[in-house]
Amino acid sequence: MPAHLTADDVRTRVRTQLLRTDHADRFAERHTFDYARPLSDGLMVGLCLDFPDDVVTITDEALNGLPLGEEELFAFGQLNTDKEPVDERREVMPGLYLVAGESFFVAAKAANFPGVLGSVPYGVLFTVPQRHLLLALPVTGEQTLPMVQHLLGATVQVITGAQVPGGVLSPDVHFSRGGEVTRMTSVGDDGRVVFAADARLGQAFEDALSGR
Repeated sequence: MPAHLTADDVRTRVRTQLLRTDHADRFAERHTFDYARPLSDGLMVGLCLDFPDDVVTITDEALNGLPLGEEELFAFGQLNTDKEPVDERREVMPGLYLVAGESFFVAAKAANFPGVLGSVPYGVLFTVPQRHLLLALPVTGEQTLPMVQHLLGATVQVITGAQVPGGVLSPDVHFSRGGEVTRMTSVGDDGRVVFAADARLGQAFEDALSGR
């Protein structure tokens, strides 16, 4: 961590970044990340500082040495992540959106979907197979559910591709609505991915159909 960072330096450089929950386990002997906030099963939101030639992940020790408090760091971090440029944003199939770019922080845009997709009143089904990519399926009604298989298929294609920059972030489908995120998939005994809608997603479909 560079010395003598001012508060303005940190406000400009801080970013949110999605981390695997087991990220902390891999570095437990040297660093801890207890401050990181859970996003969904298997995913948490951490912080880092973006420099021209490097990205420095913030540890608990580094956090205590910064000139801003935790709440301000997360607020500016997500604001800056929302502003991160993307190289590609397109509807790859009806209702299914791909957001990708060279930025390390594309996947972290999933922590604030209005910032990347605009209004999504009924929530979003999404995957973040790697940190440079976000696949999003906004819930719009009965036409959304059949598209889940395409969301899963595209995610598997990315994960099993020749190269996954930074490693696989999450193989799962998650559902985000109203700031709450839950995992929608699990791996069965036969190794197959199983999608199971919960009460929150069911309510989202009902609300979309009724226009509430």
